[in-house]
Amino acid sequence: MKDGSFLLAVEAQGGQDADKPASWAYYLAYLYARYKMPAVLLVVCQDRHTAAWAARQVSLGPPQWPTLTLRPLVLGPDTVPVIDTPEAAAKTSPSRCCPPRCTAVPRSPMPY
Repeated sequence: MKDGSFLLAVEAQGGQDADKPASWAYYLAYLYARYKMPAVLLVVCQDRHTAAWAARQVSLGPPQWPTLTLRPLVLGPDTVPVIDTPEAAAKTSPSRCCPPRCTAVPRSPMPY
């Protein structure tokens, strides 16, 4: 889309799961097919090991011709600052930024 709009798919990941890259690719393809908008996958991890695993680039398809490359955006202990005081929380408040320009897409269950 020319206006920069995109969908955000958020998933909490508690540990490594070899089946997840295929599931994530499915989620993103489904969202694109359903809403005709690009999607970003945000994976939220509580530990560094899982975050490093989730952040790796995964190519699907034969090695000589990868058909799809998955690169999730990952939030983990190394990418999110510790907010441990009210003052630190106030400094990171979204109200200190520009007003959000978010239009919600009605939530529909994803078929499994």
